[in-house]
Amino acid sequence: MSTNNNNLVSSEKQRAANAAKCIQENSNDVKYIGHAKSLGTLILSNGLAQTIAFLKTKNEYKKLEEDLSNYVTQRLNVSTNLLNYLLAVNTTALNMKLATDEALAWAVWLKRFAQAQESKGKKEEKNETSSVER
Repeated sequence: MSTNNNNLVSSEKQRAANAAKCIQENSNDVKYIGHAKSLGTLILSNGLAQTIAFLKTKNEYKKLEEDLSNYVTQRLNVSTNLLNYLLAVNTTALNMKLATDEALAWAVWLKRFAQAQESKGKKEEKNETSSVER
């Protein structure tokens, strides 16, 4: 495997591991799980900066915004919060694209784990209901 392929696999593993941790930490928060599933769509429809600004305005989205911002700033090695970075005068279009691409790639993993968590919750709920009926 070439170095580029190793870097790609490593990046995907990091995204997956971080997304899994975020979903696991918020597994009992139905709103977080629901919003996590639609994060990629929000970013594609509105842009990353606008999505972050929207998430910041709603208290129920606060943890999701923090998780997204923390992950992307860590991956891009940015020392300020993500919204400030994106809105800074010296942030280039390339930097915005890199941040958006990273956020979207992470959102794919977040959605996968959110769907799995939701499915797991439904199975557990079904099992609890059937054991009560017995």
